Amino acid sequence: MATTYKDPSRFDPPSDWVNARSLYLCRSRMNLHPSQVKALAGIEEATLGNWEKSIKVPTLEDLEKLAKHYRCPVGYFFLEQPPELLIDKVNFRGLSENKIDSLSYESRLKIDEFISLSDTLASIVNDLRVTNSPDVTRIHLNENIKDIVRQERELFSFSDAIRKDWESPGEAFDFWKQAIEKRGVYVISLVLIVNEVRGASRWEDGSPPTILVNKNDYESATGRTFTLLHEWAHLMLREPGIICDFIGSQKEAKVERFANEFAAEMMVSKDELREFLKSKHMDRCGSRWGDSNIDMIKNYFKVSRDVVAISLETMGFAPPGFYNTKRAQWDRRRPYFSGLTPPRILGRTKVKRRYGELGGPYSRLLTEAYISSNISMTSLSRVLGMKIERVNEFINYVKAN
Repeated sequence: MATTYKDPSRFDPPSDWVNARSLYLCRSRMNLHPSQVKALAGIEEATLGNWEKSIKVPTLEDLEKLAKHYRCPVGYFFLEQPPELLIDKVNFRGLSENKIDSLSYESRLKIDEFISLSDTLASIVNDLRVTNSPDVTRIHLNENIKDIVRQERELFSFSDAIRKDWESPGEAFDFWKQAIEKRGVYVISLVLIVNEVRGASRWEDGSPPTILVNKNDYESATGRTFTLLHEWAHLMLREPGIICDFIGSQKEAKVERFANEFAAEMMVSKDELREFLKSKHMDRCGSRWGDSNIDMIKNYFKVSRDVVAISLETMGFAPPGFYNTKRAQWDRRRPYFSGLTPPRILGRTKVKRRYGELGGPYSRLLTEAYISSNISMTSLSRVLGMKIERVNEFINYVKAN
């Protein structure tokens, strides 16, 4: 008599084979509502609720669907207490209190991607035995920001003459990005949800420092430049691993203000701004700073609204709390583009887009790792988020650039 083999994915699981609490914890860590699970995985809300209450049990196929969207291994669902997820490796105290618990699933996915990319980077640097000696100045909160800025501008070889040569905010961003990369820091640009996250940074023992900037920033290149320098301040303070919105929780407010003031001063010194305001007879505006005046200033210096508002407040040209008030106003208004893919990158190929997101230094390391067989084509395909057939196209593009 022939033996009948049962499909293992369709066996009837025992009632205690999965930890219901772990199912709930893994979902809540990603801030996923049951209705979102239904949209993503096709699992009814009532069914999910029964699983999380131990009324019914999911099949292995069901667990695989959940693991994909919860960004965790299937094995986590069988443990008494799930280990930390990737997203648990960073701190959310750089976000306003009202955002910490309500951060959307989409934003958490992007933060998860940033952490995964930086972990992969650290592994490749170790495998290739790359000398990792980042040149990041160490500073403290009690130091004078003006003195720090003077020193950093010299180290970055930045001057007012260089700024005047820039023809666009994009050139300004490219200058600062390349200058920071030359000092051993990797810069990753991902599309983040506007109104929620502006940037992040990571720097753990033995790993290369990385900065995340929001490619979908309100003000395009000017906003990304501010984020870049804000996160550079976190690295200098040795306070990385923080997800930022430039306001922060009450506990983190002092650090966020320091990073904001540093970034603003790096882009436009108080002396430069004071001279400009005086030439335009705007040095007595008091609290009457409308967006049109702010935009005139930002366009002249090729900076963001954040820079102008922070500078005006710290210089006493605007009242205390001016920046936070303005930031809240801008957050409430409809952004220039609220989707997940900015219009300016829709026409670019997947290869060029991914190269732009990872940056030249990271892309070159990936290519070197692949050529030296330190990373397989399958793994590289997963890191790049593209089909295996496109991997060689990416490698060739990196070699040509």
